[in-house]
Amino acid sequence: MAPKFLTMRQIIYWQYAKLICSSARGNRTDYSFITIIYKKLLAGKINPSSLMTENKIIVKQENACVYCGSKEDLQWEHLIPLSIGGPDNIDNLVLACKTCNLKKSSKDPFQWYGIKRIRELPRVVLGKYLKLVLDAHERNGTIDSPGISDDCKPSYLTLCDVFRVLKESSTDC
Repeated sequence: MAPKFLTMRQIIYWQYAKLICSSARGNRTDYSFITIIYKKLLAGKINPSSLMTENKIIVKQENACVYCGSKEDLQWEHLIPLSIGGPDNIDNLVLACKTCNLKKSSKDPFQWYGIKRIRELPRVVLGKYLKLVLDAHERNGTIDSPGISDDCKPSYLTLCDVFRVLKESSTDC
């Protein structure tokens, strides 16, 4: 299971380790592999991917909704909505069909997917979200500030709170 988190960096790195595990092993639940990657991230032996990785994936994919795969009525959608402090730049955008964009509305991906579907979050969405939050915390000097202890709560709740904490600590996202 996930360790008790102490800082924002640890929360974000744990999720990155799960993302890397998913890419390498096809799932996000191989906790021995996740723990190895997590420790390497903390030690600085490996670094989180850049947003370029996710942006390259978007460019290489056929034009399709990142959430449902539809190729109809595509539009750019903000992962972290502007209304809750998300940046208005390409790193915060993915292609989504009009239906998914309207359903997601002003929620972040974790709020929209909810606890029951959290493991279905597309890799590009999770990768971009993590990098945006990591960069914002580094920029605001809060990356090593106390995080939220998950005390056996699902990691979804912990990561959802990462952006909330950032928004409360600074208005400059």
